[in-house]
Amino acid sequence: MQRLYKCALENSKEFISLEKNIRDGVTPISVFGVSEGQKTHLAVAATGDRPLLFVTQGILSAEKIKNDYEFYTGKKAVVLSGRDNVLEARFQSGVTEYRRIKALCDILDGADCVIAPIEAVMYNVMPPQFLKELRLTLKAGDRINIDDLRKHLIRCGYTAVTQINGSGEFFIHGGLVDIFPPDSELSVRIDFFDDEIDSIRTVEPVSQRSVERISQLEILPLSEICADFDLMTRASELLSDEVIKFNKTCKSKEAVTQATDTFLPMAEKLKNGVLPQNAAQLFPYFYTEYTSVLDYMPDETVVVVDEVKILNERSENAEQSFNQSVTSLMAEGKALLRHANVFCGFGRFWKNALKKSLVSMQSISGSIPEADAQAIFNFEGRVMQSFHGKPEFLLDEVKLYRNAGYLTVICAGTQARLERIEKEFSDAGIGVVPIKRSNVLLESGQVAVVLGSVARGFEYPRQKLAIIGENDIFAQVKQSKKAVQTKANSRMDTFVELKAGDAVVHETNGIAIYQGIVKIETDGVKRDYLFLKYRDEDKLYVPVEQMNRVQKYIAPDDTKPRLSKLGTQEWNKTKSKVRSSIADMTDKLLKLYSERANTRGIAFEPDTPWQREFEEDFQYEETPDQLRSIREIKKDMESDKTMDRLLLGDVGYGK
Repeated sequence: MQRLYKCALENSKEFISLEKNIRDGVTPISVFGVSEGQKTHLAVAATGDRPLLFVTQGILSAEKIKNDYEFYTGKKAVVLSGRDNVLEARFQSGVTEYRRIKALCDILDGADCVIAPIEAVMYNVMPPQFLKELRLTLKAGDRINIDDLRKHLIRCGYTAVTQINGSGEFFIHGGLVDIFPPDSELSVRIDFFDDEIDSIRTVEPVSQRSVERISQLEILPLSEICADFDLMTRASELLSDEVIKFNKTCKSKEAVTQATDTFLPMAEKLKNGVLPQNAAQLFPYFYTEYTSVLDYMPDETVVVVDEVKILNERSENAEQSFNQSVTSLMAEGKALLRHANVFCGFGRFWKNALKKSLVSMQSISGSIPEADAQAIFNFEGRVMQSFHGKPEFLLDEVKLYRNAGYLTVICAGTQARLERIEKEFSDAGIGVVPIKRSNVLLESGQVAVVLGSVARGFEYPRQKLAIIGENDIFAQVKQSKKAVQTKANSRMDTFVELKAGDAVVHETNGIAIYQGIVKIETDGVKRDYLFLKYRDEDKLYVPVEQMNRVQKYIAPDDTKPRLSKLGTQEWNKTKSKVRSSIADMTDKLLKLYSERANTRGIAFEPDTPWQREFEEDFQYEETPDQLRSIREIKKDMESDKTMDRLLLGDVGYGK
């Protein structure tokens, strides 16, 4: 942890003792009296550089802990999401499962901090040795046989196609291999020279244009069920035996028939080395040993459990619901006894966590399950009060902290808010220390203001440390917006929004009605085409790779457009008329701009403090381009030159 956030604790006997107990391997340790945001701070401060595994109540709590950990340490944390619908045909969406596998890979690579909602530790996970075997990193200059790469991609769950249309697909054409990762908007093209990788590039999937060269590509399995022949053979045998046992004990003929018809064909496919379509529900037949995220982490890991009583209650409710679901499905012949093995519960995870260093953190006193605490600590933390719309209260509170000898850290969030806080405190006679590097040591009674923020502020009354979060001060917290999509991707979005019956414009052939996508086989190869219908039932088939030449027809009203006629000069004449109209408009604009250049405009006054305060309450963090546009527009408005500017952007935050 950076010194600024820890220095106030270093003289605390309670903290020194907690730190020593963790270092000496005392387990389990129970810590009480810590507020929500305080738990992350205390855990990071007390564990030093040892890897951390946080187990918390849900994904929202996990994201807050991730934010706080990265703020205090400057290091990256990994959130391992939970798994849902484990008894259904699929665990979750492909992208979600892929991100979960990617998180497991990050943990294998030595993540400093892992945050897992309770749902992520109640279920069995893929053993790490299988994931190590399946992940493949390719770099320019590496040698690999293209056929071996094809076999590896198929084993990882990718689908071989003749034209990439979506994620999880790959296409081999000559010495080129196109792969579409699930978590990317771009496909990746590997260019081979014989068996050597010549280059790796990202490619816009619609236009097939190269975007940029990349140094390497990591290929990960799309599912936790990516088995080799031996593993599939073992799963087939277990599944067949389970069906036989079920048929002998089940008294319902309908359930026996359902189980036989459902699972024996799956067992036969596995026996022949083929993964059935619903292989995800067979997880416990592939991986029979108990495995948790702890098996991915080193022995020196410290496990921090957030509100263990609440987690126990949630686990018990989840287990009861899961058992009821298994019982119901078994009665219908849609599940077998071994299916229940995928659920392990929180109690089993707790027993394994005791083999490492285990710290339980709770806001109020209480016992911990399964084992008595070997050491107990109480920090009497407090949640920071809210100062929304009450800057005078904030100033008064900070004065009290300063006079009481507290080290006070104010999280400004952004540079603009840091400067605003610095000025307002200075005007109130409170000196603040703007901190650029957090590995500094401040004295008691000082007030520091820093960039970034924590999810919620708090204070240690006995240790005299107060941390005030950005959202404790401002009603709206600045949030980063997603990156703007490329022009090519925008075209793709427009195409995806098309539906049969929409009017479209082909840049060469004019206005038509879009009929959908059809498959046409040519020379034994099936390809996708956009089907367009023109006037007099004329038809045009446009290859999907040329879809950038087709755009949705947009009109100012609901009037239906006149369709073009193929094989005539009608569309060319229309375009010529438009060019002529544009030329006339250009002449008028030149005359207008000449008159405007000789006209004086209104010069506005510079921004007032009220204007700056209003802008600071905007919820989202502006992009560099937005900030530049704002500066240029204000400069124009403060000039007496007639303003001549158009701000154009995709509809979204800040427009």
